[in-house]
Amino acid sequence: MIAENVLGLTTRGKEGGLGESNLDHCIAGMRSIGWWGISVVLDPRLFGFPVSRQRVWILAIPARLFRALNLSPNDAETLVVQTLRQLTAAPAEHRPLDDFLLEETHPEVLQMYQDIRRGAAQTQKTQQQTSEGPRSKAMRTCLWPEAHAKQCDRLGLPLWKPLHPSAADFSAFPGLQQLTDREVDLVRNILCMEFPDRPGAVDISQSAGRVLNKASSGSTVVTPNGRLYLRHRCRLACGVEALMLQGIHMGAAMDQVFRWPSEKLKDLAGNAFQSWCCGAMLLTSLVVRSLAWQNLLEPAVPRSPPPELSRADQRRRAELSLAADAEADAELWSDTFAARK
Repeated sequence: MIAENVLGLTTRGKEGGLGESNLDHCIAGMRSIGWWGISVVLDPRLFGFPVSRQRVWILAIPARLFRALNLSPNDAETLVVQTLRQLTAAPAEHRPLDDFLLEETHPEVLQMYQDIRRGAAQTQKTQQQTSEGPRSKAMRTCLWPEAHAKQCDRLGLPLWKPLHPSAADFSAFPGLQQLTDREVDLVRNILCMEFPDRPGAVDISQSAGRVLNKASSGSTVVTPNGRLYLRHRCRLACGVEALMLQGIHMGAAMDQVFRWPSEKLKDLAGNAFQSWCCGAMLLTSLVVRSLAWQNLLEPAVPRSPPPELSRADQRRRAELSLAADAEADAELWSDTFAARK
């Protein structure tokens, strides 16, 4: 069994839990029902992905497999960690972020720009029909301007003031029209980005403080309902790009994926496992199982029966031993087939 959760699982658990953290409680619960749980922290960057997504992964294996290997819990953990190191040691450098993004001339991106322009034209028409623009209205009803001003003061940045992209910026990068007033000010005042900026991606749906902690030259974690801003493309990532940043690629069936709404694909990507991290855990599980099976299938050294047993007693003991071994093998094969399926 393979489980995944956020790093918060390693924090202190509630009173009455089994262990110092929620993770300890989970592993203790597994061992109480005959499973050994081994936890590791994996990040896609270990496999060369330009995406930061640290997660706790737990590999739970029936204790009888480890007993077949004559391993203690500490030895089993060492075996799992060594196997993962062999899988993650190959990539020497991170792949460029653009390897996981669509070209600006791709039909999906061009359609997105067309939808943006259509939406912007409709917004402008609506503004002309009202007595006041939406920004002055937002200033009175939203709390983000004050929060951004305090953040600028805390960082020693120039006094906060609303900044809009210029007409030339909008013309060169129509994707900027996807951003709300808060997001524009977050990019320009808090993150101090230009249009365009150096390659990278950041989730600007987060608050100012959280975005500062997560800004990097690669990409931050892909989250459900997130708004992943591509700094060098000056637009938001579309759904297909979010899937590819999670290591999910449909190959020849990719054309069918483009038929789905972009927002649905973003939600799918935000709730999905990072495929390479998940694959590493699956391979590690198979390595451990294969070692256990190899040990179980090795021919045993023949031993002569005790002299005090009669031939009938010897035959009866052999039959009972074969029946017990057959039952154990059937159970192991059943678990292995279910895991592979």
